Amino acid sequence: MQYSKNFEMSHIVNQKNIISTSVIANTVEEADVYATALFTSDEIHRKKIIESNKKIKIITIDKMNNLKTYNNFNNLVCLR
Repeated sequence: MQYSKNFEMSHIVNQKNIISTSVIANTVEEADVYATALFTSDEIHRKKIIESNKKIKIITIDKMNNLKTYNNFNNLVCLR
């Protein structure tokens, strides 16, 4: 994890309960926009973003170190 000891020091301001996220999208720019949106959204808005954009693949890690994948992310990447 990028900020395993002090995730508040991230360059993303207004983080909610996510400490890390990765997005696979058609372009790097699109992936960056979605990753930032997911970082800064509350749970309700994050769910709406994920459900309305099935083409993007997402993995998140929350403050409790829970790893979650969405939209078949785990079909593209081998997670140990």
